[in-house]
Amino acid sequence: MEVAALEINSKYLRAIKILARQTAKGQTLAVRQVAETVLPAGLIQDGQLINPENFRQVLRQFLRTNHFSNSHWIVSLSEGAIFTTSKIFPNLTAEDLEAAVEMNAAALLPGNPAEIFWGWQEIQSVKSMSGQEVQIASIAKNILENYLLVFDRLGIVPIAIEPKSCSIARVFGQTNNLLILNLEGDVLTSVIIKGGFVRFARESQTKDLIAEARKTINYYLAEKNETAIEKIVLDGSGAKGELAAQINETFKIETKCTIDIFQISGFKISSLPLIGAGIRALGDPSQDMSLSLLPVGRKEASEEKRTLLFYGGLANIIVITCLLFLLLFFGTWGLMKYLNQNVSSQLATLANTSGAQGENGDIEQKINDLKPYLDQEATIEGQLTYWAEVLRGVQKTIPQGVVLTQLNYPGTGEILTIVGQADSREALATFRDSLASEDFAKAVQMPSSNFSEKQIINFTITLTINKEALKSK
Repeated sequence: MEVAALEINSKYLRAIKILARQTAKGQTLAVRQVAETVLPAGLIQDGQLINPENFRQVLRQFLRTNHFSNSHWIVSLSEGAIFTTSKIFPNLTAEDLEAAVEMNAAALLPGNPAEIFWGWQEIQSVKSMSGQEVQIASIAKNILENYLLVFDRLGIVPIAIEPKSCSIARVFGQTNNLLILNLEGDVLTSVIIKGGFVRFARESQTKDLIAEARKTINYYLAEKNETAIEKIVLDGSGAKGELAAQINETFKIETKCTIDIFQISGFKISSLPLIGAGIRALGDPSQDMSLSLLPVGRKEASEEKRTLLFYGGLANIIVITCLLFLLLFFGTWGLMKYLNQNVSSQLATLANTSGAQGENGDIEQKINDLKPYLDQEATIEGQLTYWAEVLRGVQKTIPQGVVLTQLNYPGTGEILTIVGQADSREALATFRDSLASEDFAKAVQMPSSNFSEKQIINFTITLTINKEALKSK
């Protein structure tokens, strides 16, 4: 599987594909493809898609023009719609740390937990005496869903979606108070990195870069009780040498432009988020523990499951099923209409025939000749199975934390096999009990072994449907 990286902000759309090569001097990076295009004004504001359909058309044309044929991507999104924070937890096992983060997420993140997607990662790989620090980021569901639906329509499978600040931090590794000023037109993203992780991130519109940089520096030093910013990197399309010199002179801090620092196989790349997302694309997804805003856990993402089935899979099954039933319905209706017209025509002809006893016998004979066709039509209608209402009923019982990945049912039978994943035993039990309470459910069977895992439970449920529920209402 080949993974590329995509950077999306309010001004630019960028893509990159980086390869790692082993040479006599060690591993080196080589850029295979890199491209960018200017986005139409107003298409994205504060990280939100204002017009998803126009964005889909721009993205499709961008990928075609630059011959990006990849289906799997790492995506770096604008900081404007994303909230990031950090918290120190006691030293815990990996499993207990994950549980502790999930328990505290609602208190750490803004908004209703049911209306956001979020992800986290450990800031320190080595435990300290003070505990384990984690970084958490979140985004509103409706904002991310707009991006995911666009990706789904284009056949793009996001392996991970991360904030711009996390992409930037990946480029530098271990540093001490490094300020990144990412300037795209009049949109400034200020990011401070320490120890290889984001300590401050903010997106704003500004016409005075110096004033915004001063506010960021003063706030960070006071809030975090730090003594100094060691270096400044000017990044993005607005990064110019003369502006870097001005910042250097104003703050007396060494300032350089990204394009003067990073060159990969001869390419001068002016976007740190693009480089950082490209580096993440190089890694083995199963070993990737960086945070992702995708609405599935890191384990599912590393196994490259199509995340967008989380949204559209069941709906697509229902739509396709309904279309099939509509075709059957109209086909049957057409056959009935044809037979009815045939009968009416025959009866009208016979009614106009002068009556003799022998002719009446002919009429009865012709009606008897048509009877097998009418019986056959009635048999066809009686065998039709109407699954649409049952599937809608299954959909409404799905609780938070349960994802359906497969529905199997025969054309005329009453058995529905449901395959999916649950993030807890409680969520799975709720789903099972909700199904059992539905009028259409005759029996619900699930192996007890489904409850053998505490988290990320793969389950299979066999649902026996009442025959009456599968008939036309």
